[in-house]
Amino acid sequence: MCADSSISLSADAQGRNALHHCLYDDKDFVLHPTPELVRVLLKAGVNANHQDRDGLDSLAWYASNLFSNAEVEIMELLITHGANLNYKDQSGRNVAHLVMQCGVEFDLDVLLMLLKYGVDALEVDYDGRGIVHHAAISGNITVELLSCLSESLHLNIASLDAFGKSAFDCAKDTGREIAKKPWGSNIFRGNRWRDTEKAFLQYAREYCI
Repeated sequence: MCADSSISLSADAQGRNALHHCLYDDKDFVLHPTPELVRVLLKAGVNANHQDRDGLDSLAWYASNLFSNAEVEIMELLITHGANLNYKDQSGRNVAHLVMQCGVEFDLDVLLMLLKYGVDALEVDYDGRGIVHHAAISGNITVELLSCLSESLHLNIASLDAFGKSAFDCAKDTGREIAKKPWGSNIFRGNRWRDTEKAFLQYAREYCI
């Protein structure tokens, strides 16, 4: 397929190209990103490494705007077509930190794929929070995830951030804050922080932490 200059070079007032718009995943949208559509746009010449005015290329944009879980195939397409694996936002969060914050239960295969391509699993943001903290804040901790991070990647599950908080502490704090909100009882997967606390406790029992 020949590159279509009308779509490959176009961008909106915020500097976002067709891939940015394709990859916006919102719970209120009827359509969600698909590998097929991403592949069509890439073949048409849309640049996966093009940055919007906030400095987000297609991969960073996708990871920053997830409601449903990221798709491994979509992320791999973006990476193999030149998306920036070294992205950091203004808080120092990398792509692995961002994908941990999706609104549904986290897919471990997404993290493993990012690590395969060289994203640093040990990196922390400017508040000293790593992927365990970000998964806990989003209520996406499972025993399987903790086991992988600890046993396979040798991460310290009990590490403290710059405020002296563990990931377990962050999950408890976030759960309490959400419960206080007027909309707290209606949030999607409202029990996820309670489930995250249970996962930490179960992991501690099983692995004698």
